[in-house]
Amino acid sequence: MQSDAPLFSEGVPMCFSSTKQYRAWKSTAARVPPGDSQYCADCTPQFQSLRIRQSRCAHPGTTFLETADGFIEGVRPGLRLPPRYPFCAKEGK
Repeated sequence: MQSDAPLFSEGVPMCFSSTKQYRAWKSTAARVPPGDSQYCADCTPQFQSLRIRQSRCAHPGTTFLETADGFIEGVRPGLRLPPRYPFCAKEGK
């Protein structure tokens, strides 16, 4: 996965705390693809807010949607939910 986000060393997006944490996310993402929003899909509004305050959020325009089954999904501007969540219940969670 290529990202246009500013990166730390070894290609780790700046919102991750360590290379180890990012590798663990990538391992999971290989089994359950996050869609076009990449790692932002697994973010939360609270974590995004923290990383924005720390100047460590590369995609502050990401919004959060609640899926029909109650999960919160981050969606980068101009992108859609991945096919694993075809129906969205609420926006703005």
